[in-house]
Amino acid sequence: MDTKRDLLLGAAISDSKFSLIAAILVFLLLLSYSLSLAFSLAVVWQLTANVLASLAIYRLFSEEFPLLNLITFVLLIAIGSDGAFILFNAFPKPERVNAHSFLK
Repeated sequence: MDTKRDLLLGAAISDSKFSLIAAILVFLLLLSYSLSLAFSLAVVWQLTANVLASLAIYRLFSEEFPLLNLITFVLLIAIGSDGAFILFNAFPKPERVNAHSFLK
């Protein structure tokens, strides 16, 4: 098991750079779509907290971190950013809120 991990570690580290680039692109896309730096930073904070929490929980139950679980971070970023886009579109814009639309 250690030989396999040692052989694949370099490739896994170079592939993890792509996931970092993807996270930055998701942030820029969210920033350009929402036009809100505060909302984008809140989403980045939430995604970072999710990744760190998953690392901490995984570390509680396992001594080693298998390289296959690096894909988990990409999935967390994808699901979290998808939720952020849905949240942004689910609520009406502030200028469209009135007494009738608020009570709906």
